[in-house]
Amino acid sequence: MSRKPRPKNEPIMTRAMIANVVITGIMICVFTLFLFNYGLNESPMKAQTMAFTSLVVFEVVRVFMIRSQYKIGIFSNKYLILAISASLGLQILVVYLPLLGVLNVFHTTPLMMVDWMYILFTTALMLVIGLTAAKIVSRVTQQHD
Repeated sequence: MSRKPRPKNEPIMTRAMIANVVITGIMICVFTLFLFNYGLNESPMKAQTMAFTSLVVFEVVRVFMIRSQYKIGIFSNKYLILAISASLGLQILVVYLPLLGVLNVFHTTPLMMVDWMYILFTTALMLVIGLTAAKIVSRVTQQHD
């Protein structure tokens, strides 16, 4: 609310915003397919679990990337932190809770530490590339989304 409103003639989605959405979407797609392929070396269920979990983690990081573009503090919204904590907690339950595994409701299998390392490495890579790309897009378009 401290920023001035956008001019009337400015579109809701600026060129910079569209570029950032496309770049982030491509990264999420490529990294998810990479992790799915990695999981296929073990089993289709492992591949599904890797892709499912990576999408959840990528979306959490994407929220923080967007907030950083607007220079909004990471911990400034306690409800967002609560929602993110709940999302990650539920994801861990879906992957590791034996009852859900026995019932096969979500078709997941427990991930090993090395699987999490792959997810975290691609997440860190996405964060670095995404923030760098956002700065480049902002400079090239001379817009801030």
